[in-house]
Amino acid sequence: MPKGKPNKRYTPEFKIKVVETMHREKLSYRETARQFDISNSRVTAWE
Repeated sequence: MPKGKPNKRYTPEFKIKVVETMHREKLSYRETARQFDISNSRVTAWE
């Protein structure tokens, strides 16, 4: 049985929203990831 969450695709609009929120609210990668329920590595890749 596979572990973890299934692969999920994110829209370009969602990615922009995540990065803009991080910059506007001066959040860390970890804080941003927690707020949007995604992994730190996704936030890092999208920035």
